[in-house]
Amino acid sequence: MTGFGRTGRWFAVEHWKVTPDILVSAKGASGGYFPLGVILAKESLVEAIRRGPRQFVHGFTYANGVLGAAVGLAVLRFLDSRGLVDASARLGEVLLKELETLRQLPAVGDVRGLGLMAGVELVADRRSRQPYPRAQRLAERVQAGAMARGLNVYYGTGLADGLDGAALLIGPPFVITEDQIAQIVAVLREAIAEATA
Repeated sequence: MTGFGRTGRWFAVEHWKVTPDILVSAKGASGGYFPLGVILAKESLVEAIRRGPRQFVHGFTYANGVLGAAVGLAVLRFLDSRGLVDASARLGEVLLKELETLRQLPAVGDVRGLGLMAGVELVADRRSRQPYPRAQRLAERVQAGAMARGLNVYYGTGLADGLDGAALLIGPPFVITEDQIAQIVAVLREAIAEATA
């Protein structure tokens, strides 16, 4: 979820100047249009396996598919040629700034994110950070209220202790406009206010 431009960098680890030896990724590589998994490894690791004394036997039913590789390459070229990773970074700043205005609602405990991947944490009491009890199904009610207004957000539950706690994940398309970001926040404001009234 954090790769292929979503956070405003090609991979989220780049924000912290981390260079992993191995990176495993999937859906972002194909834009979600085709089932595709990707493993990226440092050349030194690949060479060590290649020079190793034994065979490197591995394989999966759908490995090395030409169609998947073609889809992945097309998506990468599309993202690159249209500057969509940079757009994700720029519009992500707009999204976070707009989402910060939701802190005016008593139920919004935190807003955070990178690029076009943002979260809104919902709390029963902001001062004590007391989470909403799971039995209240707050995340689902906010999501349903947003959906009724034409916005689909991903919700999470159990974030405080495995059971209680609620949050919303906002991950709009990289081609979103600033006006559409304002619409998202307006809908979320209404849906949160309605669900917590």
